[in-house]
Amino acid sequence: MTHARRYYFNAYKIGEKKNSVEFLSLIKMIYDVEAAIREKCKDKIKDRKKIDEIILNERRAKSRPILDSIKRKIDTLLPITHKDTLLGKALNYSRNNWDNLIRFVDDPLADIDNNLAENAIRPIAISRKNWLFIGSRESGKAAANIMSIISTCKRAGVEPYAYLVDIMRRLPTAKDSEIESLLPTNWVKPQATIKE
Repeated sequence: MTHARRYYFNAYKIGEKKNSVEFLSLIKMIYDVEAAIREKCKDKIKDRKKIDEIILNERRAKSRPILDSIKRKIDTLLPITHKDTLLGKALNYSRNNWDNLIRFVDDPLADIDNNLAENAIRPIAISRKNWLFIGSRESGKAAANIMSIISTCKRAGVEPYAYLVDIMRRLPTAKDSEIESLLPTNWVKPQATIKE
């Protein structure tokens, strides 16, 4: 959705304001719904199924009608807008990616955009040349796995070093049924024990 919004914003900047501002306003309304959902679920509900239910209900009740309005507007404007204008490019981008743009409404785990993923991989992309000669294929896989774990920890609000230290201590003796509780999204930092 961020990319779609950027297309409309670029059209707005060069003067195709009337239609672009309507799209920008509608997209902002969807982001406002997402912010309200995050606030509603933030630290108040611990049950993942309950959170998923709230997300789906809110998105379907509030975001879907807005998305339907956007789709109708795209269908109306596309035939009468030249494809080489910035508004035409925005409309074509939205139409061509519509299924991806609305996927978040029916998937509680999907975000409205991929900003979190892009922000997580930015350090990797920036450092790509530094890792050009990482050593071996196995070293590359190990580095990728560790970076994935660290990025997941950051997204889950878990301090990566504390998580890795604890997991390295607990993982060798963990039972199969305990593995899921050791994922960064489910991990609970153990309480420090007081030695007498």
